[in-house]
Amino acid sequence: MAPLVARELVALRESPDQPMRPSDFVFASPVTRRPPSRSGVIERYQEALATAGFRDGFRFHDLRHTFGTTMAAAGEPVTTIQAWMGHSDLKTTQRYLHYAPAEDEAARVAAAFGE
Repeated sequence: MAPLVARELVALRESPDQPMRPSDFVFASPVTRRPPSRSGVIERYQEALATAGFRDGFRFHDLRHTFGTTMAAAGEPVTTIQAWMGHSDLKTTQRYLHYAPAEDEAARVAAAFGE
């Protein structure tokens, strides 16, 4: 987990405005305290795409592909990407390695993610 994500999750858990129990879901409805439905997540994803001006055709899974290719472009070892993505077969991870980074791209990716 990225340090920034870990810090934000700890801050969320310790927030006095919305105290959380260890059994609470992180991404839950404030009303039901349960995770949102798949259809609700997809609906919000499509609204975000439209608001951002993206054309139709972006699948939710494209976020995962973007992560894999971004990490490959940043020069992360393939076995690290494999572990992060939960692939049991290295051939699955190799789908994300089609992009060969230039020398300065790791620094540019880090800058893009605010690290």
